[in-house]
Amino acid sequence: MVSNEKTLVEGSFCIEKFEGKGGWHYLYLPQVPQNPRASFGWVRAMGQIDALTLPHCRLMPMGGGRLFLPLGAALRKKLGKKAGDWVELRLYPFAFPQDFLETWQACLQHAPEAAAIFARLSDLEKEKSLDYLFAAPTEAERVDRMVRLLRKLEL
Repeated sequence: MVSNEKTLVEGSFCIEKFEGKGGWHYLYLPQVPQNPRASFGWVRAMGQIDALTLPHCRLMPMGGGRLFLPLGAALRKKLGKKAGDWVELRLYPFAFPQDFLETWQACLQHAPEAAAIFARLSDLEKEKSLDYLFAAPTEAERVDRMVRLLRKLEL
């Protein structure tokens, strides 16, 4: 995975677990600052953990301005790791995939009124719109969301 952005964090990290039954497994990342523009200070990232690609993840706040990367059971199973094990991690700031952005631009070219309105949105509003589109669980849902967003912009 290549990013034009600088690395957020890179190194070896020990998998930790919050206390109590059902406690989350996570990597503590004190060197990554919270995002003051994002909800709860979350930081969106992408990268690799050991040999696995993380195309999109969120670093979550744990209090005191500190962040952690949650490691769900499915990811830990793929890694073959548990609390106390070490992993190699490299994270970059998240960037939308180029093919996704090209598809959205093609949609805007076919809807010039919506494109003009989208261009006038603030960067934060544009990012929230792209997040909404990108978060669709299937390609069919993403297309449906694009159509709905274009209609909404043209109102």
